[in-house]
Amino acid sequence: MNKLALLAITIGSLALACAPPTTINITPAGGDGGAGGGDGGGGEAGSETTSSVTDTGEPDPDPTAHDEYVKVVHPSLIQTCGGCHNPTAEVGAPVFLDYDAEVSYLITKAYPNAITEDPQQSILITQPPHTGPALSTAQKPLVANWISMELAEAGNGGGSSSSSSSSSSGGGGAMSLEDMLDSFAACMDYDIWLASGMDKFPQQQTNGEGPCNSCHNQGVGAFWASLDPLENFDQNKKFPYIMRLVTPVYEGSTPVDLAPSNRLVNKGKEPCANPPVCHPKYDLTAANKAALESFVGGTLTKWQAGECGKP
Repeated sequence: MNKLALLAITIGSLALACAPPTTINITPAGGDGGAGGGDGGGGEAGSETTSSVTDTGEPDPDPTAHDEYVKVVHPSLIQTCGGCHNPTAEVGAPVFLDYDAEVSYLITKAYPNAITEDPQQSILITQPPHTGPALSTAQKPLVANWISMELAEAGNGGGSSSSSSSSSSGGGGAMSLEDMLDSFAACMDYDIWLASGMDKFPQQQTNGEGPCNSCHNQGVGAFWASLDPLENFDQNKKFPYIMRLVTPVYEGSTPVDLAPSNRLVNKGKEPCANPPVCHPKYDLTAANKAALESFVGGTLTKWQAGECGKP
């Protein structure tokens, strides 16, 4: 079992430092359900979402499996299942989703029995009603179609998130996304982390609701912001926390490169669709924004030059 699969099972043990912040249009519900659980009112979520669309709002004539998940499946699943099956692990439910669609893509694919040779046998589809609802009759075909696309692309060498790609980044040669993230982590330098000011990042203040570390000091929401500089550095080298620093660049469904993630910049500006279940607002200080850009940009330059190589 690879590290992404293990993470999908074990991340549910994260301890909460405070009420989990979210930015999605759901109301978290209690319970200890299995795959498919969530807020009791989301059973029909996603019924109007039937195909991928481009950034211009036009239907995508040739979506990849990755695009289908990010644009169709994730918005549907997060409404129905996100209240329980998310990295905050508030109710101890198995984690197979993240609020960030790109991170969620990796976690969902890695979750045991999510991708099956017969899409109809996926645990996402077969899980009956439990503490949360089962997927609706409108949602199941969306999930089955996405799984079929993943299987077709894997069969044609298109690859899953853990399959080999033809990327020349990070030292050259074929690398899986897991290898890319591991080799980027190997490029991360603690002295540069300190010199850039990333050790001060956990003290970023929100608008009246305290600093980031008050909620994220144990990795709630797949963001690790401890006041212990070395602990924080070490944890941010790991999946999924590293995905707040970098994000994959895809050709089709195949990850071929890494780029800076803007998640920490944009998070504090996202609109809240369901008050009060919202992440606090914030604007990164000039110092924290500069630290993030300096550290991530410099590390990516080293990684893309092949100075770190494969782990």
